[in-house]
Amino acid sequence: MRRSVSLLALAGTLLLTAPGLRASEADRLLATAALSAGQSALQTGWYRFDAADGSGVSLSDSDFSGRYLFESFSSGWRPFVLGGVGWSRIEKDPGSSGSLEIDSLYGTVGGGISADLTPTFKAEIGARGLWMHSDLSGSDPLRPEDADTFLGELYAEGTFHTRTGGGYLPYAKAGLHRLYLDIEDRASGHGYAGDLTLGVYTPALGTWQNRPIRGHLYATVGRFGDGLEDLSYLKSHESVGGSLLYPVGQWIPWKLFEKIQLGLNLQATRGDRGLEGFKASLSFTRIPF
Repeated sequence: MRRSVSLLALAGTLLLTAPGLRASEADRLLATAALSAGQSALQTGWYRFDAADGSGVSLSDSDFSGRYLFESFSSGWRPFVLGGVGWSRIEKDPGSSGSLEIDSLYGTVGGGISADLTPTFKAEIGARGLWMHSDLSGSDPLRPEDADTFLGELYAEGTFHTRTGGGYLPYAKAGLHRLYLDIEDRASGHGYAGDLTLGVYTPALGTWQNRPIRGHLYATVGRFGDGLEDLSYLKSHESVGGSLLYPVGQWIPWKLFEKIQLGLNLQATRGDRGLEGFKASLSFTRIPF
């Protein structure tokens, strides 16, 4: 990496692209790749959207990430750590700014604390950092050969949940994310992302080997703002999705997996600037309440 980015910039630097300059096409696509990799609603999927010159852009992203919850304090707060690795590819069709192909590898690390503040409300606060290295090719004369991107995030989430008499677990989750983005010496900015999810976990839909198969349905809306929508191609997005969940703890001898569910997940997404796409993934997850 050509220069290191201090984590102190997340707290103390409020830097936008230099006055009078606009982020190049390559910069906007690099920012889009980093922001999509940093947001769970847009990870591990295949997407299509429109570039500023009217040409089409395709984005594919694959992510493997996880989190570990430690034992709770006497106050009820539980610390956690999280991290992951992933890769993405962007292909921009030829247009007035030329064609571009961007192949990226990235890693994330972070942590925070969570707690059940009441029997029906859970809160979480945390911080996360993403570093992404990208190789660029194509006919765009302004593109660099490679670039390093840093995305820092502070976030807070709250989840209200309940249980119905039929065994359904409906919930509503809201999150606010403060983001700092830096693309080497080329462009940088800060802003926010907000999201709201409404969902429900179902009772058993069936059984296999005497273990229940449950469902999870949800709808999510999200928005980027305060400058990030101009530095990237992400502005607002809406998603609907669902999962089939099956407990796998009986097959894995580690206590860490005791309450873990194997999930088969499908999601469709659309949004501003012609954004549309879907994702299909497998996951190990834990019903959070």
